[in-house]
Amino acid sequence: MTKVITIATRKGGSGKTTIATNLAVQSAKSGYTTLIIDCDFETKVASKWFNSRDNNDLDSLLFCIESYKQDHLKSLIETAKENKVDYVYIDTAGTGDNLVNESVNQSDYCLIPCGAGGFDILPLQQTVELINKLNKKASFIITKAPSNSNEANDTDKLLRGFGLNVCSQRLTNLKLYRDAAVLGKSVSECDINSKPSREIKKLFEWLKERVKTNSLQNKLQGVSNV
Repeated sequence: MTKVITIATRKGGSGKTTIATNLAVQSAKSGYTTLIIDCDFETKVASKWFNSRDNNDLDSLLFCIESYKQDHLKSLIETAKENKVDYVYIDTAGTGDNLVNESVNQSDYCLIPCGAGGFDILPLQQTVELINKLNKKASFIITKAPSNSNEANDTDKLLRGFGLNVCSQRLTNLKLYRDAAVLGKSVSECDINSKPSREIKKLFEWLKERVKTNSLQNKLQGVSNV
């Protein structure tokens, strides 16, 4: 069953594309067919990252398509489901337009990145309101967390005030995330034993638990297949 994960927030530079691309590679490396949908029509960073890749090991599992219209996005997701793509990651623009709204509406789960400290917290209210309005499952994820600082803990406390969960896994502010992006790779492709690689792997395992088919659905599917 296809799982659609939307990464959304109105703050640019909060880590949306970093999360989408690294999770997508982790999905593909785990054997899942994976599609990145780049909905950021202004920067198209995910598409540029994908087109710069020279790693062919995942060619049969990892794909990226641009989508800048609501109807096209709906069609893409329908096609992904028809073709039994395992994971779809939607990388959204840092705006509040209808395409972002539709991306959230199509999702099974939303990740809302927020940099530790600074101004990332200020624009979150509108994203939270949209998620609540559409009754979607979502969690904040703290990004750019300093390795030795209380900023991330302080940010965690502030985020919980919005009434949504906060992901237990944080992404640290380490240079490998930036280096990997420039090389058209994920952090695990650059250094599988690195701290960022472990962070992404744990985040993917955490996310899988949030979107997995529940036991009742599994039982019903089993009955239907008899």
